[in-house]
Amino acid sequence: MDAGDLDPANLRRLIDALSAERHLADENFRAVVEAAPNGIVMVDGCGKITLVNEATEALFGYARQELMGQPVEMLVPTAERPAHPHYRARFMAAPQARPMGSGRDLMGRRKDGTEFPVEIGLSPLETAEGSRVVATVIDISKRKRAEAALAEALEQQKMLMRELSHRVANGFQIISSLLNWQRRAVRDEAAAEALEATARRVNGMALVHRRLYLNENSPGAQDMAAYLDGLCEDLRGAFIADTAACSLAFEGAGGEGISTDKAVAVGLLATELVTNALKYARGAGEAVRIVLRWEDLADGHRLTVSDDGMGLPEDFDPTKSSGLGMLVVRTQLQQLGGELTTDRTPPGACFIATLPPLR
Repeated sequence: MDAGDLDPANLRRLIDALSAERHLADENFRAVVEAAPNGIVMVDGCGKITLVNEATEALFGYARQELMGQPVEMLVPTAERPAHPHYRARFMAAPQARPMGSGRDLMGRRKDGTEFPVEIGLSPLETAEGSRVVATVIDISKRKRAEAALAEALEQQKMLMRELSHRVANGFQIISSLLNWQRRAVRDEAAAEALEATARRVNGMALVHRRLYLNENSPGAQDMAAYLDGLCEDLRGAFIADTAACSLAFEGAGGEGISTDKAVAVGLLATELVTNALKYARGAGEAVRIVLRWEDLADGHRLTVSDDGMGLPEDFDPTKSSGLGMLVVRTQLQQLGGELTTDRTPPGACFIATLPPLR
């Protein structure tokens, strides 16, 4: 049965029922809007405000009677108002629910002229009166203050880290200078060689720490590719006088960040393996190339130091060697939870440190 089959009285009752149902739906919609904790602003196709809730009044300092029928630009900072109609028109040309101003910092303007950071979500809505846009407005002032405080704290932490690393590196260099001075005063050849090796090792530690404070990354996450590449540069400058006879190169790519304390251990491990190669890989009058490589694996990392020099002695066992160099290597590996293997495939030697995830 359609409306034409109803007598006037029944038709009137149907119309009244539909009107009451629509009125109830409108009331429910308004109740939901009023209960929302965030500001809600409805705008028509011309950019005029057709609905606001109580939270919007509290956010912007206007009574709703002051907002109804007014251009939505009155809630936008003065400097942004000329461009806002363009943004509105672009949204209406392809309306879809999305955040407003992706990639931009959005600000709202209160009645008293003060501005505050906001997040705005846009949703198109079709009504009997035509197309509308519903905007939800969230005041993110507290979040912005917290982010600023966190950024400041991280910057202070970074500065403290650089200062600490700088002081530690300077301390190591002082010790290295004292050892070198003592070496020159010692007449026993074995003692002099031991002091020289110790001074070289301490100098390597200084380079490891100095590279940390030169690194611009967050103090809590070191990019090991960048860190080890810079460390290679430091080691070349400190230990390689004749680059034609000996070269040191880095290979690797950046990946996940590694905690600073673990980066120090990796740096000391790499320094010891490189200095050992510098000391033992080259025979008299021979040129040698040393490569330090860093790789991120699915289940950890791999640090490799290889050379094309004389190779390892047949009886050499890195797990049992009593030399101070390999003792340092084993100590760092134990701290990192890694293991060391060697590859004796000619030419030269290759030390491979397999490491677990380092965070």
